[in-house]
Amino acid sequence: MDDVANVYNQAGDDYVSYADGDPSQPFTFEGLHAYADRCVWTTLETKLTDLRATGASSVRFLDAGCGPGTWLRRLVLRAQALGLLALRDADLTSRRRK
Repeated sequence: MDDVANVYNQAGDDYVSYADGDPSQPFTFEGLHAYADRCVWTTLETKLTDLRATGASSVRFLDAGCGPGTWLRRLVLRAQALGLLALRDADLTSRRRK
């Protein structure tokens, strides 16, 4: 069973590297999706910078949970660098529809 877990973990690590690049360099956009990722990041970073320029001191992010969290990590790192330090998450998975 450990072998299966190791293979699964390696496949996950390989996919992250393929799709999102080197996790230790979250703002280095290289590889297959580099152009699109840079375009998306430029828009997101501009929104964060503009938000901070209004005097905002906090920001909320909603992670759709459809990946390894690379984009959320990028947003949190940049928000903290801009001084948007009051970050909060919400556990939406525990909420149920009635």
